[in-house]
Amino acid sequence: LMIYKPGGVPAQHNHWTCHYDLVPTIFTDVFGCKNKVSDYSMGRHLNDSSARSYIMVGSNDNFAILQPGRITSIYFDGHYDITDDRMNEIPGATIDTKQLNDIMQASKVYYRK
Repeated sequence: LMIYKPGGVPAQHNHWTCHYDLVPTIFTDVFGCKNKVSDYSMGRHLNDSSARSYIMVGSNDNFAILQPGRITSIYFDGHYDITDDRMNEIPGATIDTKQLNDIMQASKVYYRK
């Protein structure tokens, strides 16, 4: 990803980021938003290099939890697979249900009832 910011200082980042990070970066740098990022996004500012224990990504019919060396893909029909970061199945791997519940609870604050 390359972002052009007039007057910005060129920089290269090598930490984990995801598409959720674009909104906090644009809201803060372009629009001058002062709210805590957690008020409106699961992302972080692109300059935030602090460690992440996971990143959640998804589409209309499935989502995945990315962790260092592990991808847990959960499909719309309820089945799932757990692979390493090269998409090789991890034999005997199971879903950490507490972590999955925590992630789902964190993401649902942005949805209306």
